[in-house]
Amino acid sequence: MIHRKLIILILTAISVLLVITPLYAATAPDSNNLLTKYKAQNVLTDGDALYIALYDLTYASLPTEPMYELYTGSLIVYDSDGDQTGAPTLSDVPFTDVNPEDGFGYGIWSIYFEVDPYTAASAASGTVKLCNEPNATTGPSGSRHCEDHSSIDSTFDLDESDEKNLFQEAILGLGEFLEESWGEHDDDIDVVDVSTDFRVFTEDGENYIVHAIPGIRSLLPDAFVSGTAKPAFTPDEERDTTYETEKKNFFAGTELDIQDGSGSSLDLIGDVVGLDSNPQLVGTVLVMLVACGIAFFCIQVTNQATMGLFAAILVLQVGAFVGLVSFAITAVLALIGALALGYIFFYKSSTS
Repeated sequence: MIHRKLIILILTAISVLLVITPLYAATAPDSNNLLTKYKAQNVLTDGDALYIALYDLTYASLPTEPMYELYTGSLIVYDSDGDQTGAPTLSDVPFTDVNPEDGFGYGIWSIYFEVDPYTAASAASGTVKLCNEPNATTGPSGSRHCEDHSSIDSTFDLDESDEKNLFQEAILGLGEFLEESWGEHDDDIDVVDVSTDFRVFTEDGENYIVHAIPGIRSLLPDAFVSGTAKPAFTPDEERDTTYETEKKNFFAGTELDIQDGSGSSLDLIGDVVGLDSNPQLVGTVLVMLVACGIAFFCIQVTNQATMGLFAAILVLQVGAFVGLVSFAITAVLALIGALALGYIFFYKSSTS
């Protein structure tokens, strides 16, 4: 009787375990590689390191299990004898959004270290390896794929501005590769915007890359559309020329018409003195003569040089407003007049 109850108890326990324990039968991928590997040094502090890998975990027929239950990225330290030392350091769970194959196929994983483990490993004649790491519990056993530190494609020292620019271009290059490869499964995939003078991640591209490489947005703000100040150019044909036209036509049809070929007095005088292509310059000279005459008269009447300067500046301003004097020339003359007034008011008066 006791044996019968014991058997029933054991069978019940086994049944419960079978119910609550899922069975994983995922096979190894048809393609398991690390296509591109980058390392960035001195990212946030001296001696740190950011490892980035473009992985290829391609299945001819996608498994029913989600990506995070099968694979992640890892970095493993090996001693001088080629033996693994310690447990693998795992990357974050591969980000599956945006990727049309739910994380499988091509993607990116990354691992950041405050202290680069390769420094100590190499000092002891060891090395580190980057791996596509199967989940220890639910992943395809025996399918770890590793590549040695020596196979890293490029190493960037982010203390150097040129290196940081190269690093940004390299990360954008990964984005372009993903866009091309994912585009075979989804024509609407857009990861990198190349329509401007400089490449940036699109909103979808940003959504993916900031999860695949945590902290990359603050590290490379210019690589993102929301962090890039794009210059806005106004084409010449769209420039508002209303005021310029009104100024040129202020004396249209009169003897002070500044348009070349108008037949006005200014135009005729310009033809005589060799300024036939720029009647406005003739107008400027005439306005200056008038300003000098009025200034001389004011000085004679008031016996104060300041009144003459004030009058001359006002005449020049009126000339500029009606289009007889270039604003650039007016600004220069007004500056000279202001300096002269400052001299008269402050320096000369204090020494007299």
